[in-house]
Amino acid sequence: MSSLPTGITVTISINQNSQDLGDLGANAPIVNPRVDARALVLRQGAFGFLSAAGKTVTPIPGLSDQVVALGPTAVTLSPGQTVAAARAATGVSAVRVGEVAKLLDPRPGLIAPAVDNFGYVWSVPANRPGELFVYSPNGDATAVPTSWPEASGIVALRVSRDGTRLIALLTSGTETRFVIVAIKRDKFVPVALGEEVQLQTVPGTPLDATWIDELTVAYLVALPTGEDRIVTQQLGGVRLEHRVSARERVHHGEQHPARCARTRYNGQPDGAARSRLAGAHRRRDTRGHPAGNRRVAEGPSSTGPTTDRARTGARPRPRDRGRGTSLAA
Repeated sequence: MSSLPTGITVTISINQNSQDLGDLGANAPIVNPRVDARALVLRQGAFGFLSAAGKTVTPIPGLSDQVVALGPTAVTLSPGQTVAAARAATGVSAVRVGEVAKLLDPRPGLIAPAVDNFGYVWSVPANRPGELFVYSPNGDATAVPTSWPEASGIVALRVSRDGTRLIALLTSGTETRFVIVAIKRDKFVPVALGEEVQLQTVPGTPLDATWIDELTVAYLVALPTGEDRIVTQQLGGVRLEHRVSARERVHHGEQHPARCARTRYNGQPDGAARSRLAGAHRRRDTRGHPAGNRRVAEGPSSTGPTTDRARTGARPRPRDRGRGTSLAA
């Protein structure tokens, strides 16, 4: 609905009888919720939002101390900033405001976890992409059948901000596959994935993926030439590529919650590129572009099952060229 031009009204009818929904009040869905524009980092024993000057880190009440204590290598923050999923040497743990950290997935070789708007933590090993599990706020594990049986590896998995879709950056031998699928739920619990829609890719080594807004996704790739490149694509629309310069590799300091900031500040080769993509999400939000979300945008949250292709095949729309580079959320 948020994609309709202004001035257009919509009427809902059942059996040709118009329905008056009235004012939903506090239960009204939040369309394109505002995303915190600050960089989220883990640096020098502090986890939180980095100041504009890049000198101080503002901790997140109820989360930061526990996240730091885990010694994580990757951290993802939920849209509501009440849940953090952290990958450490022991596995993936959930940190929730008001609760002690809980180890959820002790399997080795896990990729950076994802967290959806319902508080479910998503976790999967990099070399076993079909073994995807979600963990409820109570810690209960549910196996989610995937839509990519032919994949041999997974690099990144990100849930959309409204919890209805996810993107996955996969490998199949030497081939890279970037896909989007619908999430099917049973009373909030993810139970299956819909049919995958394949997005365009370029040759190279995949590094990370993210949502830029409700209709735009991106992934980071290391080209055979050694150059890092960000490929952005509008769902159902065109693809754009953004080159990552050597200067940005060295000097860019923004971070994204989907990765532990420690790796970026220690000068990892792909750190600046990933952080630049996160910066794109925040810039789109603060500059007033439609649906600017750092990890994924979206409109009303869906609490029920989503059909296979629901919200996956968006109509082509004009491109909104965002400068970006790091991944998530």
